[in-house]
Amino acid sequence: MIRVILLLQAVLLFSFCARSVPIYLEAQDADTTRKNTFFPVPVGFYTPETRFGIGAAAVYNFYINKADTISPPSQLQGGFAFTQERQFLAYLPFQLFWDERKWFSFGEVGYYRYNYFFYGVGNSPENREERYGVNFPRIRLNLFRQVCKRWYVGARLWIEEWRFTEFEEGAALASGTVAGNEGGRTYDPGVMILHDGRDNVLYPTKGWFLEAVTQHATGAFGWSRYRADLRHYLPLHDQLTWANQAFVDITTGSTPFYMMAMLGGTKRMRGYYEGRFRDKTGVLYQTELRARIWRRWGATAFWSAGVVDETAAQWSLAHFRNAGGLGIRFELDPEKDLNIRFDVATGPGSTQFYLTFGEAF
Repeated sequence: MIRVILLLQAVLLFSFCARSVPIYLEAQDADTTRKNTFFPVPVGFYTPETRFGIGAAAVYNFYINKADTISPPSQLQGGFAFTQERQFLAYLPFQLFWDERKWFSFGEVGYYRYNYFFYGVGNSPENREERYGVNFPRIRLNLFRQVCKRWYVGARLWIEEWRFTEFEEGAALASGTVAGNEGGRTYDPGVMILHDGRDNVLYPTKGWFLEAVTQHATGAFGWSRYRADLRHYLPLHDQLTWANQAFVDITTGSTPFYMMAMLGGTKRMRGYYEGRFRDKTGVLYQTELRARIWRRWGATAFWSAGVVDETAAQWSLAHFRNAGGLGIRFELDPEKDLNIRFDVATGPGSTQFYLTFGEAF
């Protein structure tokens, strides 16, 4: 089944520099101009679960202390959208840097009235597709403190309250057998360790990146998460980079289906709808060749493999799913190596198209 994910934004979009894109942990280099900027942007999109949608967004870039020439610009984004399916999205992502980048924080505050697709829990490609509706507020807060060169420790708090509005009659979620289908509020505090040795956070060509997270949820559900994200970038030539990522996500306890380890989407295992495969644990490997071709144009070839299951002990090479594809890159900001990317990816029985900012990892 072919699914299309397109972002159709105004010409203003292409005048954005790196400071106007949500990067979260991946901070930008310091800006020597030290100027605050504001960008309003009309937004349009189409996805299978929303049909057409329209809205508006704005980005404000600023410096908490302009005398601090080491910290990159902080950023606030705000936006909203309405869709043909009577959905509503409102969101305010942010990233803040201060004290010569010894401290930084990122996160999101938002509210979503949305529809998603669910394919069951587990690794089976035969699971039935069903659609469900949900309303939920989201608060995600992360705070980091530098402890030594390129190493940070941090704390995290995620708060969400899922209220379901629609299930397909006779489908799995309506049956009451799926963990989390009754909804509820979760408080998910956690701690993190971060190392960033990349030469460029937007388009790395060498170095290592590591993020390790543990979260322990309270509220309507009692569950824990242990997640590790390891990336390496190797220059094969002046214009050719080999990027690799290993990602492990393990949850224990009464994990609701919408907090489980997932494969698919724009970041992890392109080629499948996000959450096409989900379970309490998952592991993923991705590899990608990135080439600068001509002037601002580039190209990529990528492949990924992963598996989900109830426990890590049940992971099996025989059950791994895989997907791969090709992509085109256009460099919007040569000084900061910010790309807009168009990827075509496919896996058995699924093809996806993506148009968005930045690299997948």
